[in-house]
Amino acid sequence: MSNLILYLDPFVLAYALTLLVEIPLLYLVTRKRAKASLILATGIIMNTCTLPVVWFILPGWLEGGAYVLVSEVFAVVIEFVIIRFILSLDSRTAFLGSFLANMGSFLFGILIFGPPV
Repeated sequence: MSNLILYLDPFVLAYALTLLVEIPLLYLVTRKRAKASLILATGIIMNTCTLPVVWFILPGWLEGGAYVLVSEVFAVVIEFVIIRFILSLDSRTAFLGSFLANMGSFLFGILIFGPPV
């Protein structure tokens, strides 16, 4: 049980930091096309769907550079779909929102925690 708690604490921190970075970036891209409350909900939903997979499932299958690449592509693609349908946006805007949000949190993570590999 204590191992689970030790692993979840960094996850909760990563989840909170991801939301703090990604939601404002998503808002910047989508603010003219969606209500702020729906953008906020979308940011929470998309990260709740993708971050557990990136943290708890993919590390069991991949490591190193492959893990980083697959994790980021996975997050961008799944979050693109979520943004596209919840916010009813065109594909270009939804992809831009997903890509910008994920690259922002990826770069923020590097600044705070160092390179992932």
